[in-house]
Amino acid sequence: MALSDGDKTIHQILEQFSGLERRVGYFRFGDLDSDFVQEVQHEVALLCDNGLVAENGGVYSITPEGRARASDYLGLASRVSRVIERILQPETVSMVGLGVHFVLAMLKLTAGVLSGSIGLVSDGTDTLLDGLSSVLVFLGLRFDKERYVNVVLIVLMLGVGLSLVIQVIGRFLQPFQPRADLLSLGAALASGVVCLVLGQYQQYVGARSGSLSLISQSVDSRNHVIVAAGVFAGLVAAALSFGLLDVIVGFAVAILIIKSALELAIETIKALQGGKLDLSRYEPAVVGKYREAKERNFREWILYLVHSRAPVDRAELHLLAMEALDFGEVTLLRQLRMAQDGSPALRLADALRELRESGLISGDDPIGLTSKGKQRIEEILLKRQHAFWHSHDRS
Repeated sequence: MALSDGDKTIHQILEQFSGLERRVGYFRFGDLDSDFVQEVQHEVALLCDNGLVAENGGVYSITPEGRARASDYLGLASRVSRVIERILQPETVSMVGLGVHFVLAMLKLTAGVLSGSIGLVSDGTDTLLDGLSSVLVFLGLRFDKERYVNVVLIVLMLGVGLSLVIQVIGRFLQPFQPRADLLSLGAALASGVVCLVLGQYQQYVGARSGSLSLISQSVDSRNHVIVAAGVFAGLVAAALSFGLLDVIVGFAVAILIIKSALELAIETIKALQGGKLDLSRYEPAVVGKYREAKERNFREWILYLVHSRAPVDRAELHLLAMEALDFGEVTLLRQLRMAQDGSPALRLADALRELRESGLISGDDPIGLTSKGKQRIEEILLKRQHAFWHSHDRS
């Protein structure tokens, strides 16, 4: 695939792999591992032997047969990119939510009626309404009425919470012992697992696209995870003849639903008044941690550059960073539409600011390490050396 863009030396081919590493957030201190370099050289030699690549004076070019093969791989990468792009569309999320909610609602309502669990029945009813909300979200996105749709979602959430309070009061006044069986326990467990995955999906796309209605649905999915755990505990307690726990769970669920609805109502009011919404706080924790790890690795790499070239001119450091963050030459990333990863200049400025505020670098032009910075880079280098030898010992 790399050679389909033009002739390259082995160093330029290896740079394609380095670009992939940097794109996912790993910045290497120095060259690629020698074992990996030898493996790539071996594979390139095999391509030459098979007539897919030709070599002339250390420069490799693709043959017509190789170009046909590369075209197949590039076509696959392009199709994968389109599928991912489609999956991350808010409209797709709403349709996935509709299907998931309908199936879960049927499962939970059936199991709840058979077992007599008020927690499972109320959760199933709420899930059925979530299916309706998925349709509303889809229509709101399609016709650019998302904020008004979110008002309806909040009203539905409040209605479910209040109706559940009424059911709990009725069950408390007329006690009933729910029956725990494999169907009801399985329904609660399946609901928790599925809603956990669905909620993360809704949360990520909602924060990524700035969709408040998807964020609302993700909060509701999170509630279903907590509900499922509570219902499961209530059913187990019922098997131990402690049916009151099911009522307690139902009441806790109602309070949780009402609380979530009120919090989202505040965000919706801001949106309707034209206020600026910050949905980044709803981003899944794992996404935030991954982004933090990427930026931390980038800062450590900048620190290494200052260490290895100290003192380093700001212009030189800027040039090295821009080259490292330019993924336009990586064929696979372009085909996957992943060649852009934020603003290189902004990332460098943020990294330098963080390093300076942490007392690791000093000076503006040239830039050097402080005594604390020297100690820190020694720790990083030692840690990477240990990781290197550990991986080689395992292999």
